[in-house]
Amino acid sequence: MVSDALLTPFYRPAGRSAKETADRFWYGSAWIVAVAAVVFFSWMFEWEYYGMVAVIAAASLMLIFKDDILPLLPVVLVICFIFPKNVDPVAYYGATAFLAFLPLPVAILIHIVRFRRRIRFGKQFLPQLAVSVALALGGLGTATAEEYTRGLTYILLLGLLILVLYFLFYQYVNPPKELDLRRYVAFAMVVMGLVLVAQYVVFYYRNPKLLQAVGNPTDLGWGISNNVATLLLLSIPACFYLAVKSKIGVGYLFCAVFQYVALLLTWSRGGILVGVVLLSVLLIYGIKAADHRRWFGVSLLLVVAAVVAVLAALWEQVFPVLEKALHQGTGDAGRIDLYKEAIECFRSNIWFGAGVGFIGEHFVMTNMPMYWFHSTAFQIIANMGLVGVAAYLFFYLVRYFGVLLRRDKFNIAILLGVLGFDAYSMIDTGTFVPVPTMLIVMLITMTAELANKQDRDSEIIIKDNRNRSLSRYSAMQDRPLRFWEK
Repeated sequence: MVSDALLTPFYRPAGRSAKETADRFWYGSAWIVAVAAVVFFSWMFEWEYYGMVAVIAAASLMLIFKDDILPLLPVVLVICFIFPKNVDPVAYYGATAFLAFLPLPVAILIHIVRFRRRIRFGKQFLPQLAVSVALALGGLGTATAEEYTRGLTYILLLGLLILVLYFLFYQYVNPPKELDLRRYVAFAMVVMGLVLVAQYVVFYYRNPKLLQAVGNPTDLGWGISNNVATLLLLSIPACFYLAVKSKIGVGYLFCAVFQYVALLLTWSRGGILVGVVLLSVLLIYGIKAADHRRWFGVSLLLVVAAVVAVLAALWEQVFPVLEKALHQGTGDAGRIDLYKEAIECFRSNIWFGAGVGFIGEHFVMTNMPMYWFHSTAFQIIANMGLVGVAAYLFFYLVRYFGVLLRRDKFNIAILLGVLGFDAYSMIDTGTFVPVPTMLIVMLITMTAELANKQDRDSEIIIKDNRNRSLSRYSAMQDRPLRFWEK
């Protein structure tokens, strides 16, 4: 019999009612792992359609009967990994794709009607709205109707979709007070990273020669190596957060090692470079922030010893791969020409740029719906001009100074991951990949925002209780409180 501690490590309800029993599943590791397992095996055996139907059906039932959409988070984090082929699902599966997805929006609508909420806007709503407006105004005055239409899909996905989903999640995430929101989200992110690790194991098992072909991008179907590297930079800090919060965190540290090895095997030069810096900072974070420093130190030594032992045992196989990885070169991969082109786009329309639908001469578009400049900064000035610069500056200021910069271990872990993501995106496309990348970044920063709000609400309750106690004490003394009693 599996213990409650294993099933619900983040949720400790007091009773055994039917609702609390169901919540033990939805808020426990079992639900997170089950979703990840369905996604992984559906990808591996190319059962993606059936896996999608199963996950969406379960999530839809949850939305209809629960007054909280937080259990939808583990689904959103991994569902895109289910596709083993780089195809348009609607074109590939036809009308059946629509039928597979249909229950989810219907269930969301039922949830909204059934569990009404007072409208509230999170801190990141206005910045995301500003980004949406900047995307929509991109190319104003210079872009042709054809160019604007070409970029409309990305305008809607990167702007409106992320905005609507942020509003929806912020409104309807309503976890029970017994749930440790931070640990729940961190565990879901760790599992997301482990799905990527498992997919890489299968990929290289099926394509062993590619393990020696250093520098060649790997293709998992739903995404290439750069997409994987981007997401691993977000998941590795979650491993460290759970390690510092656990008395025995060796398991989570091994999860971080597995994910870091997967990051190396993406052969993404930018991802590996950022990953080296990120890992160094995370080690300092772990040593400084651990709740049980002595046990964390022991766990860290065990992990280091295991890594050294594996390297020593497999050195003849590992050394050639490491040597090739270190000699990938430092070429710009054509980015300098793209950056020059971005500056020309900016000069042609300083206020609004060339628009999202712009197509240049230095990036070959196969099935890509957007012309990538491979840099957040250059993409902004090229597509949206100064309006985009202002919108994204507002966006980053609120994200970092309004949400993430707090002396909280969870926020620091998320901050480090998002900083790594943004640093890598300065030489890649991450910030302009709406699904899954920006959707995942939005969700994890939103949960940090909600965790901050929970803390503020708790502080208010504690302060109110203290004031009531002081008032009763004052009444008993039949005198006003002296200043040292306040």
